[in-house]
Amino acid sequence: MYDHILVPTDGSDHVEPAVEYTLDLAQHYDCTVHALHVVDSSPIERKLELTALDDESLPESWHAAGDDATQRVADRAMTEGFRPRRKFVAASPPARSHRTSTTTTSTS
Repeated sequence: MYDHILVPTDGSDHVEPAVEYTLDLAQHYDCTVHALHVVDSSPIERKLELTALDDESLPESWHAAGDDATQRVADRAMTEGFRPRRKFVAASPPARSHRTSTTTTSTS
């Protein structure tokens, strides 16, 4: 029924029920889980009157927050028998710069 499930995370404890439910579904359907953390730089762009920030202009703490958030999902997935693989992706939709951290987990 499912091949992939996306679970967004901000790294807070409040996301844990969603992660637990996602991992249960993934085990049941033998599918891949993608954890996603997105940094929306548009508020700081408006404040600084910029059109867009590139990935290198984002504060390092934002990068670290995404890394930590997806690592928590990966750690939880490992306790459930998944094998996490981590990948960092920078995406730039029109007039915005986003940094996303993703963790992909799979039972296979």
